[in-house]
Amino acid sequence: MTDLTSGPIPVDLGRPQELLAYVSYRLGYHPSNCLVTLPLHEAPEEAVLGSLTRVPCSVLRAGRRPPGAGVGAGRRAVAIIYHGELFDLLAGAHQEPAAHRSAKELLAAVASAVDGKLFDPTWTFVVGPEAWRCLACHAPGHCPPAGHPRATLEATTVAAAMVVRGFTLLTAGQQRRLLPPPTAPQVADPRVEALLEALTRRGRLPRAGPWRTVEERRWRAALAGPAHGWGDAQRALLGLSLHDVDLRDNVIYAVSTGRRLPPVTGDPSHFNAMLTRAAAPDLPHLSAKLGLLATVAAACPIAFRAPILSVLAWGHWWARQYPQANILLDAAREHDPDYSLARILSQLLSNAMAPPWRRAPML
Repeated sequence: MTDLTSGPIPVDLGRPQELLAYVSYRLGYHPSNCLVTLPLHEAPEEAVLGSLTRVPCSVLRAGRRPPGAGVGAGRRAVAIIYHGELFDLLAGAHQEPAAHRSAKELLAAVASAVDGKLFDPTWTFVVGPEAWRCLACHAPGHCPPAGHPRATLEATTVAAAMVVRGFTLLTAGQQRRLLPPPTAPQVADPRVEALLEALTRRGRLPRAGPWRTVEERRWRAALAGPAHGWGDAQRALLGLSLHDVDLRDNVIYAVSTGRRLPPVTGDPSHFNAMLTRAAAPDLPHLSAKLGLLATVAAACPIAFRAPILSVLAWGHWWARQYPQANILLDAAREHDPDYSLARILSQLLSNAMAPPWRRAPML
């Protein structure tokens, strides 16, 4: 009998439903409108899955290939497309001409995003709202015309193993409540406008100047106590200021450790110590600070949310709330596919790395 509580997660690569269930539980939610790739490294004795990468369909359609979209050194790509229109196209369902054309264009974009010869239709799967199917079945008749019900993914060995180890799937409602609104308040404030102009013109904030001292004080006050009376302009300034990497990392340090926000000096020793000699966090404190970060994200201008969303994702990762971290990182990379902190943290999650205070892998 297989022991589901310890050892490697049992993924039977010969059964597509095991792969699909594995992806959902690794992410912590049922994806939609995206491409997920996994490199398959075929060693002499066994096949090993590589790091999971998710790319929003909106990014693929725009012809952009963000870092990590390919499958690296894998011998074969396992590709999973979560898209209702494409599933309907393959199932032969009636579609309006525009939807039919859109689905075919998406399929071409997927083939382009997966590294050349590694794209294999028999290792590509399409998942719709209610069912899943192979893009090209390895054996005739493997997929019925309407596909396989998504409910079959819950009756898999890998799903049982992930549940036993504490992995859960967030509901659609939980996902919506986690993410900031799709619009931000309109703020007419010269301080906000000055930071936006700097980010728009130069792609970064000034490395020196009074603005940093002011925002450092603002963050110190926000982290020290309730910020219920703060207006949208103040919260927007907090969010935009995280485009300064030194200030951002100090905020991460203060949120993770519960200690006072350090001054920005360019010395990362306190941050490095947190990663190497971390103690378990005060979870009630951390939860309160995650609430603060969420209100900052809601007020931050939409196009500039990658840093605040990444910091919020870090906080959830530090609290071992991995599904929440994955969802927030997806949102951050939709705003900026190249944002370094989001890419680094996504890689940690892809490799099942728990925060250092846990001193044990996620899986």
